[in-house]
Amino acid sequence: MRNHTAVLYNETFARAFITLVSMLGSLLVVTIVGSVLQTDQWLLLLALGAGVPLVVAPLVSFPYLRVISRLTAARERERQLCDRDPLTGIYNRRGFLERVQQEVERIHRYGGKLALMLVDVDGFSVINERAGHVAGDLVLVELAKTCADAVRKSDLVGRFGDDEIAILLTEVELGSARTTATRLLELANALRVPAVGQEVAVQVSIGLACFDSDEEEGLAGFLVRAENSLREAQLSGGGQLAVLE
Repeated sequence: MRNHTAVLYNETFARAFITLVSMLGSLLVVTIVGSVLQTDQWLLLLALGAGVPLVVAPLVSFPYLRVISRLTAARERERQLCDRDPLTGIYNRRGFLERVQQEVERIHRYGGKLALMLVDVDGFSVINERAGHVAGDLVLVELAKTCADAVRKSDLVGRFGDDEIAILLTEVELGSARTTATRLLELANALRVPAVGQEVAVQVSIGLACFDSDEEEGLAGFLVRAENSLREAQLSGGGQLAVLE
């Protein structure tokens, strides 16, 4: 957050500096012309004053425009880093929820349908205890990649908890969402992750909930229904998909 504030401050300073230089250039030229011509024709001087920035600004501002461009790019990189999970590279919880909120608002305004999947690693604490935390991290990395590869570019994937990944499917019917979730369940449960001289088998539970413009609930209610469906899958023995329509 501190770096982001510094970038904003530097960009603002650069813009202000360009404006100041242009104004000073205008004042200097008007003063010189008025002195040389020894004229009181203020309309001429005002016209010069108004036109000088059009000439002066591009000359003095070019290097600073490059600075502004770099600062803007740095600000965008900073924003992306704030939204990303450092281990898996997918959205972190905050970044994911911000975008889900935007999608929910869009659906309420324009109509459409969404589906939310919560993918949880069964027995993740056991993996950490028996194979080590490095192995647990590798499992999460591979699972995140599997989730991202199983959905469309327009869908959202984020790390929702320590061992939980959330997926938002946009513009999707229940049948298509169920098909995607079933395929992902098969792929995830087939994972065998090489880790520290051993192979770790993965099993996940998936909860699926749908949302459309007729729903009066907001983001919180949407999440609760997805969490309830995940809990149902886990209570049924794990390694399963539960759908809350």
